[in-house]
Amino acid sequence: AADQVRAGQLLAFRPKDAPADVPAVTPGLNILSLDEGQRMFAMYDGVAHWCRENLWMAPLHEVAGVAAGETLAYEGSVAVRGSVAAGATVQVTGSLLVAGNVGAAALTAGGDLVVQHAVAGGGAARLSAGADLFVRYAENAILDAGGSVLVDEALLHCTVTAGGSQSLPGGLRPRSA
Repeated sequence: AADQVRAGQLLAFRPKDAPADVPAVTPGLNILSLDEGQRMFAMYDGVAHWCRENLWMAPLHEVAGVAAGETLAYEGSVAVRGSVAAGATVQVTGSLLVAGNVGAAALTAGGDLVVQHAVAGGGAARLSAGADLFVRYAENAILDAGGSVLVDEALLHCTVTAGGSQSLPGGLRPRSA
């Protein structure tokens, strides 16, 4: 899972007298660990990533939008405040949030991928997430997730591959091949 955090924010606390069944958290990249690992803080604004008992930080890069033909590659997580146009390519190692729409573009995220509005793929959109993928609406697109694929409103003419579950609107079930 990934959560947006602020510099100095307390991310984990484990008292010295914690029961043995409460696992210790292992601090990773860009985590400040104090009191022999009892308290862990974000070193800067960004995205905190949890995987089992491991905790690390990646920077959060914000852009207004991604234009047609533009390529955006980033080591960390990205928030696109606008839309991603047809013909654009976005590749991030962390999580990717698109606040607007996505055209016939290629989006790849090592973590979660979230599109808050529509994916109008025109048969050429490909969205790939290493973790979970969430879309409100998608048409004529390929959706691929290492985790779950979550759809809020509708899928039309899409190919969906999920390592975890597929959650479709209205209790619909994926069509068997």
